[in-house]
Amino acid sequence: MTPRSTSISWLRTIALVGCSTAAAFMLLHEISDTRVSAHGEEDSAVSDNDLDVPRSVSAETAKFIGLKTVEPSMRPLADSVELTGRVKTPPEARRKVCARFAGKVVAINKHVGDAVKPDDVVAVLESPEIARNQLEAHRSEAEIQRLLLEIEKVKVEAEGLKRTVRVSELQNEAAKAELKRVESQPNPAANLAALELANRQESVTRTTGDLRLNTLQLNLAETTVANLTKQADAIRAVMKIQLAFGNSENGTLKLTADGSGVVTACLAVPGEWVQTGQTLYELADRAAVQIEADVPEALLPRVRDRKSDHATVAIKGSEQSIDATAGALGASIHPVRRTASLYLTAPNANNALLDDARVAVTLNLSETQSVLTIPRSAVLRRGPVRFVFVKNGDAFLKQDIAIGRTDGQFVEVKAGLAPGDTIVSEGAEALLHLR
Repeated sequence: MTPRSTSISWLRTIALVGCSTAAAFMLLHEISDTRVSAHGEEDSAVSDNDLDVPRSVSAETAKFIGLKTVEPSMRPLADSVELTGRVKTPPEARRKVCARFAGKVVAINKHVGDAVKPDDVVAVLESPEIARNQLEAHRSEAEIQRLLLEIEKVKVEAEGLKRTVRVSELQNEAAKAELKRVESQPNPAANLAALELANRQESVTRTTGDLRLNTLQLNLAETTVANLTKQADAIRAVMKIQLAFGNSENGTLKLTADGSGVVTACLAVPGEWVQTGQTLYELADRAAVQIEADVPEALLPRVRDRKSDHATVAIKGSEQSIDATAGALGASIHPVRRTASLYLTAPNANNALLDDARVAVTLNLSETQSVLTIPRSAVLRRGPVRFVFVKNGDAFLKQDIAIGRTDGQFVEVKAGLAPGDTIVSEGAEALLHLR
């Protein structure tokens, strides 16, 4: 290789290195610009000095960015935290409708999502066991009638024994009185006195034995009446169940709901053969539901020491909110999520809260107090500093504020604003980037 060609190769290498360096510098510059614009408020391209510059907004611009203003107002507000939760139906509010006999499903009257009331007919079964059950019910009724007749007979015997016992008591009292009289006679003839005394003692012994025997018979009769009555009551209860289970029309059995609720599962179809005890429906009474909210570990001391149990449940994707009551706090922390469960109870009259639905929970930590508030959307943040834009003539100026409690929609203002000030409530983020 000649010295000339060597020099040309070196020049090409130097040129390529220079181009690569320039390209790398330009790429790093673009990445830096992208990072600055992608980090939002705290890494915004707006400098600290630009924040203090008054913003003048024309009517067209205000309409374009959706600029709206409000004045701070006094309103009742409680210190609160925002949680997420899941809706659960309490176990005691779940019920099942089961087949009382094996048979064929003739009709299904309710389907998933349908509301039911007590005694609503949800399904109809056709079963050969119904006739057998009715026969057993009739046998039970006949046995009850036999027992009632036996009870009446024993009662009559008991009444007779009561009279016999009373006669025995009188005879025994008379024998004792006569014996006492004989024993109290002064200086009777020896032989006659001994004979009469022996007769009176024998009479007392005999009447005492009769009285004891008759009393035992009376007690036995009364016990027999009580036992027969209990036996009849037990058979009557069994017959009542048999009649309830086998109450049919034309050999079919109507299954009814035992309370109000919503059908959550229908597990049978017409024509299906089902077994005794098989579940046909699952119902849930959602008049009140349980909400299991996740409490981050860092918030546990505040939630545990709260002064209020009032909470508000907001359905995600809906503007509807429902008042709820906070209850027990779970004793364990999830090993992965590092959250504990807080259990709340909420009314659900319109069935708006469905099983496993995700909801937003605003839990009040303190009692409600009247404080100066502004919409949460009006508050901007730059690092640890919170600020708003206050209208001053035709311009808007940055105003630092100190905030306190919040309910998710409004924020307490502790310092920086006064009643009568006009602040930007919507469009503040867009106003931040205007010059």
